[in-house]
Amino acid sequence: MHHLVGGFKPCGGKAAHVGKTFLRRQQRNKTFDESERFFFDQMHKEWWNDQAKEKQTWCDILQKIAGGKTYSLHDYNKHRFNFLCKNYEFLFFEKMKKEGLEEKDKKNDITINILDVGCGGGILCEYMRKNIPYFFLKRDIVGRDARCNNVSGRSVHINIEGIDVSSKLIDVARRRQQVEGADYIGMGHLGEENPPHIYSTRKMNPESFNQEKEANSANNQKENNPSNNLNVHINQRYYNCDITDLTKRSKRDGKKYNIVVSSEVIEHVPNGKKEEYVKCISQLCSPEALVVFTTIDKNLMSYLYSIVLAEYVTGMVKKGTHNYDQFIGSDELSELCALFDLQNISTEHAVYIPFVRDYFSTRWLKLLYLSAFVYRGGATLMSG
Repeated sequence: MHHLVGGFKPCGGKAAHVGKTFLRRQQRNKTFDESERFFFDQMHKEWWNDQAKEKQTWCDILQKIAGGKTYSLHDYNKHRFNFLCKNYEFLFFEKMKKEGLEEKDKKNDITINILDVGCGGGILCEYMRKNIPYFFLKRDIVGRDARCNNVSGRSVHINIEGIDVSSKLIDVARRRQQVEGADYIGMGHLGEENPPHIYSTRKMNPESFNQEKEANSANNQKENNPSNNLNVHINQRYYNCDITDLTKRSKRDGKKYNIVVSSEVIEHVPNGKKEEYVKCISQLCSPEALVVFTTIDKNLMSYLYSIVLAEYVTGMVKKGTHNYDQFIGSDELSELCALFDLQNISTEHAVYIPFVRDYFSTRWLKLLYLSAFVYRGGATLMSG
């Protein structure tokens, strides 16, 4: 596109006008605002700053202690991951009841496609990759007999994809994978026939997640621990694209997702594009898919908490990060999702406590919220 428009420039006049018109038309078809992308491009160095900075100032140390900047996103991982797992577990076993699966059929392999829309630098994607095998084992979705040497255990194939409109943040996510031990192979483009993947399909060994703890365990405990070898295979990919681009690809290749996460994103989507954004999410869902939104509620308290206090009083969040007019309340979100066959099954409010650096559920403070939806469109039963 850049080359095309660049070709028009020397001519000036009509050609240049055509190029600008083409760009404006392309922009109208997207679900993001260019100023938002530029804003987050400037923050790309902060996404994993707790790991990357070799020499920290006192200000950096204070931000880390208080949970400022992107530290609060890291701290949110456990809370939002637990919310996601709780609701997926509910839908999974409801599906089994509905289908009336026999015991022998419960051993069949399953494939789960997970999409993180607006993944940024991959904070949540990385957390899911590391922790989701334990969820499947704990909830017996894998099966207690799921060992590498036991063919009777269920094998779970998980594909985690993260998309973001910021090429700089996707590059950050890729480089983070390099820190985790994978090879850095550059940007992933949506149009590639064989998209690059970092974590090839393989059996996940929990020792790679917590080597010191496992090294101190007795050998006989290892032999009797069913989590030593999980039949969980994980692929992870990142793409620099808008959700509208992914929707177009899905229409071509038919790929759908069992879990779609939009965490701290919809409050950055312009109001005029929110409907298209949710519509695209619904079009990417497999039947009975789980969709999770986490965002900021829209009321006076949330304004004081997320903008006045966080951005202007304490400086824990960069000024200009949030626009109150683009906040969306939980009821309004549910009504919007209902237009596209997304039925709300659970909503919880939460509050972040600085210095404690943790999120807590709350019934009275409607500041932040997590909402889970099930996609009721398409066929009756969940694929995979």
